[in-house]
Amino acid sequence: MKKIVALLLSLIILLSAASCGKEEYFPSYEPYEQSVVAARKFKEEFTQYSTEGTNKRSKLVYPDNFAGLYIGEDHVLYILYTHDKESLTNNVSEKEAVFKQVDYGYNYLEKVRAFATYYGMAYSATSCYIDEKENKVAVHIAEENRDALIERLYQTLDGFDENTLSFRPPMIAVAT
Repeated sequence: MKKIVALLLSLIILLSAASCGKEEYFPSYEPYEQSVVAARKFKEEFTQYSTEGTNKRSKLVYPDNFAGLYIGEDHVLYILYTHDKESLTNNVSEKEAVFKQVDYGYNYLEKVRAFATYYGMAYSATSCYIDEKENKVAVHIAEENRDALIERLYQTLDGFDENTLSFRPPMIAVAT
């Protein structure tokens, strides 16, 4: 009797596993992959190549209206721009990406990030990076040092807008 019950249970498990579609175990990543391909295609337009001896180097040079790109949780490619969207649709169509207008261009954010990183070291900032989804420069710094960093950026960066910064708590390394 035990053998029959065990055999029936095994058969039920086997049949239920066989009846499950492949999709249940292996979700489709096709929309994500399409967004990655579109992002590469988009960035290729702004890549400049140079050769120094036997070394081939590439550098991304963005137009002033480009503000960043990211792939959202919905697996859709978002391309950010400040103005003149049409000039950015040369090699990626609106079928491949969602174009979203934002306040700050990528080149400006990169300039703010570079200054915030340089001067942030004096104020114990632990990290500075461009958060393209938020269209800001994320700065991990203690709250008591934020005003001093902002003041320093106003002193050294022409046209600085403190709204480009998104402050976050400092990152702390933990030994494990």
